[in-house]
Amino acid sequence: MGIMASPFFILLLLQSFFVSTSTSSIIPLALNQTKTLLKWKASLDNQSQTFLSSWVGDNPCNWFGIACDKDESITNISLPNSGLK
Repeated sequence: MGIMASPFFILLLLQSFFVSTSTSSIIPLALNQTKTLLKWKASLDNQSQTFLSSWVGDNPCNWFGIACDKDESITNISLPNSGLK
């Protein structure tokens, strides 16, 4: 099973869509993306969390496997062969 097929990524995409289309949202999209990714990381086993040790702080654009656009919104998550559990 590929990482992009996981329910987490579908949830992340849906959350990003609803937050970005909501005019009443006061939480920036990037902050929601960061919180969602950190929650997901916390749900992984210890070895997987160690693999994502750069995933700290509030700027996911500096994290391993994360690519962002010029506005610092996540555009791609690539964690091939990472063995995340």
